[in-house]
Amino acid sequence: MVYLVTNTVEQNVTTKGDVDSETDMDSSLFDLDEEYPEFTGWEAIGFHRPLGDEFWELTLEIITGIVDIFFLAFLTKLLYPFPEIKGYGSIAGGVFALIYKIFDTGTNFGISRWIAEYRVRDPEKMMEYIRFFIWYQMFSGLIQVTIISIIILQYFTSGAFAYVIWLMLIGLQKQWPSMLGIFKSCIGGLQHYDKSNILSFFQNELIQLVCNIGFILIGRRYGENHPELGMIMGMAIGSAIGGYIDDVILLFVSGYFFNKIVKPMGYSFKDAWRFKFGRDVVRNSVFYGIQSSIVPIIGSFVGTMTFFWYVDTIPALATWRALSSIGMGFSGIVDSVGTFSLTSSIAESYCNGKRKLAEFYVSYSMKWKLFFSSLLGVSVLAVIPFFSIFIEESGELEYWAPAIVFLVPGLMKRLINPFTGLPGSVFNGALYITQYTIIRVVEEFMKLIFIWLWVYVVGIQDLGIGGIIFLITYEDIVPVIIKTAFCYIYIQRRIMKIRIYWMTSVIIPVIATLPIIAFSQAWLAWVYFPLIDALGLEFATVISILIAYVVMLFFVFFPLTAMLGGWDDYQVFTFEKACNLAGPSRPLFKLVLRSIKLGVRIGRKLGLHGRFGIPYETAHQQIRELMELKRKHLFKKPEKGPVPNAPWIKKIDLDGKDDNDSPGGA
Repeated sequence: MVYLVTNTVEQNVTTKGDVDSETDMDSSLFDLDEEYPEFTGWEAIGFHRPLGDEFWELTLEIITGIVDIFFLAFLTKLLYPFPEIKGYGSIAGGVFALIYKIFDTGTNFGISRWIAEYRVRDPEKMMEYIRFFIWYQMFSGLIQVTIISIIILQYFTSGAFAYVIWLMLIGLQKQWPSMLGIFKSCIGGLQHYDKSNILSFFQNELIQLVCNIGFILIGRRYGENHPELGMIMGMAIGSAIGGYIDDVILLFVSGYFFNKIVKPMGYSFKDAWRFKFGRDVVRNSVFYGIQSSIVPIIGSFVGTMTFFWYVDTIPALATWRALSSIGMGFSGIVDSVGTFSLTSSIAESYCNGKRKLAEFYVSYSMKWKLFFSSLLGVSVLAVIPFFSIFIEESGELEYWAPAIVFLVPGLMKRLINPFTGLPGSVFNGALYITQYTIIRVVEEFMKLIFIWLWVYVVGIQDLGIGGIIFLITYEDIVPVIIKTAFCYIYIQRRIMKIRIYWMTSVIIPVIATLPIIAFSQAWLAWVYFPLIDALGLEFATVISILIAYVVMLFFVFFPLTAMLGGWDDYQVFTFEKACNLAGPSRPLFKLVLRSIKLGVRIGRKLGLHGRFGIPYETAHQQIRELMELKRKHLFKKPEKGPVPNAPWIKKIDLDGKDDNDSPGGA
């Protein structure tokens, strides 16, 4: 789909800077920082925030990938010598998943969606939603722990699940206080993605890793010295305890960052714990929570039934689940880049009367999701041979070798996720909860029917390893496709127009990945094995994957997409704004930006630049209107006295600098 884009926005914007000599583009036509100096960085409205979030996270993703390879190479044999250690945890967690969902009814709608809407027009109401979520989760958690503990001790001490009873009890403790991740979710809703990325990395790669190593080794030592428990069960219990401890630590770390964000508004971490919220908050949370809970409850019911059917028909289910988590996890980077918090963006725009901006967010989100999916999907295919050789040649990972069969099926499923995941963000962000609930209920019952057909009518699990792969990877593919098609039809007719720009989102990125395939094959044929001889298997694999992802992706792929016309001026501007929010990835993306600008200049000479652009003029004007609305409702409402005397009001100098610690929370 190609649009002829005219720069009508120039009529309303005064040029404030020089034209960029590298792109022949005046970015001041779009930049609102001087007009709204109190809202800069993460507080400025626009798609640069979710895009900057992805860039910020990239360095952490690279570090995580290195840690994962290190973990697989050196720690798996120590912490998870047998796949069952992980599998037992998933078995224990599946028994009461339905009950957990039922008790989450009042908060199933999600805190980040309310925060995104009310942060712009009513910060006090935003805080009320946070308080309700905290107190609801704590009270409902007490009930869950009490009732389910009695059930476990009365009815599960014998039978098929007696061997995981302690895992059930330990995992159950996470239901109190059951709000340990609340402030991390709040930070995401406030769209301070730099801090949410720090928290994710801190939790997953530091706290969780330390807790896992410590408690699993303690469990292993205890199990080895107590044969009645055994090493495998001792390590599984240690893993469950470590998983709870790291969540407790996260509560206080995320609370610290939350306090820094809301302090300029006149609030604090302590204010979130006050038992003070209006009836409208309870009514909205429960009303939309009940509707939002219908699907998770039915989904948990379907998941529970599926779980018991699989236990009944698939031998060594725990082993297969653990193997699939490794094999499919390798392609997880395709999903990890390109989430873009679309629900929050739509709630911020659509629910504040800016439909065209919401449509723009959807188009940009899909552009970047498909852009990264095309890029990373082809890249994962290119490095799969390295991963397979690594698993097969590592002598102490023989029990994990069957995980290789899940690599390609897992990748293929992830490549369709951008399409199947979009409708939920649109329906929830635009507050079409009832309609989406009905659609999802039908989908869940279709899943139940199809899984029953696969297992008990077709007997697909008896067809060998191919049948197992299908059940674990594609068990719900038919209902998901039917639901997704219906959702797109409804959204197009009743909510907003979804436009996907195929040239800039898929076709050009796929063409630009061809050098990556050629490079990886040449590296595998002539460099990889000599590198193994020189550095060892682990380091050779890390270096090979890093070169494939970093050098080829950022210094070949990006400029080539720009050269072929995959960018317009507004996309370059958004990218540059996102680079300024990229945190530890900023030096890398500044280099990438220079290569993109070089590609843009070549594209201009070829007559391709902007040819496949995405219309932005109306969306940019509505961003300005939202900034005006946000300015009107910036500060906490005083309980007494006139607003000008309130101590929390920020003083903005003429030069755009404020007198507080940080401008606009940036």
